[in-house]
Amino acid sequence: MARCTSANPFASLWKRATLAKTVRRDKSLPWLLLLSLPGCGDSIPLGDYLLWHADHETGDVNEWSQPGVDGASIVDATVTDERAHRGNYALKLANTGTESSIGAGFDFNVAREAYFSAWFYLPEAYGDVESWLLFGFASRGTGCTDADDLCAGVDLRLRSVPSGDLLLYVFNSEPDALQPPLSDPPYFVPIGRWFHVEARYRRAVDHDGRFHVWVDGEPLFRFEGWRTAEFDNLFWGLGNPPRETALIYADDAAISAIGVTPQASFE
Repeated sequence: MARCTSANPFASLWKRATLAKTVRRDKSLPWLLLLSLPGCGDSIPLGDYLLWHADHETGDVNEWSQPGVDGASIVDATVTDERAHRGNYALKLANTGTESSIGAGFDFNVAREAYFSAWFYLPEAYGDVESWLLFGFASRGTGCTDADDLCAGVDLRLRSVPSGDLLLYVFNSEPDALQPPLSDPPYFVPIGRWFHVEARYRRAVDHDGRFHVWVDGEPLFRFEGWRTAEFDNLFWGLGNPPRETALIYADDAAISAIGVTPQASFE
């Protein structure tokens, strides 16, 4: 087990400066920055790399309905004090009478590639779930047939298995695509505790897309060379559960130019 030890403070400053210069030259190294800059046990300040964040501490859904970027929003969820990852409030996503629907999301075309993340809390495992959108990436364009006039792209979804667990998997909506394999071993989301899901997503209407997923900071999926969008724009959102009695809480949702990780500080 790794332990914190004291170190030469001048060596530490030199290391941080060198890494910062490296990351400025090569933006493909965000995780190197995040893993290397903080001290042992420190939280990670995101600073100007943070593009959007919702902690729900206003007690309403304004962070989703008015995210501060061009485009439209879809909000069919509430903010509650029943659970919270930090602070007093979280987003509550419940069934709205349809099999699958967007609970909260918006158009986001600030960057072609970014890190999208949120903390989730499932109060119990729900059976008879065939496909539950946890969060997904879609686009708008002519001929989109989804209920919200969106063309689905790449999603993270849940489905129940005979053991009673909920399996996390990736779904690719491209018509000619083979469905991606499960993680090895298959990952079942925890029940009764907060867990962090993060995806590095690159929008691409050709086969230059990227989709990487971490759960609680551990790598789970890594797909390259994908067509990740039908049209060259992005809608990102969290899904409402398909079952009438099911619900899930979400908090500290974020979009960032670098990996957020579970240690992120939004202060």
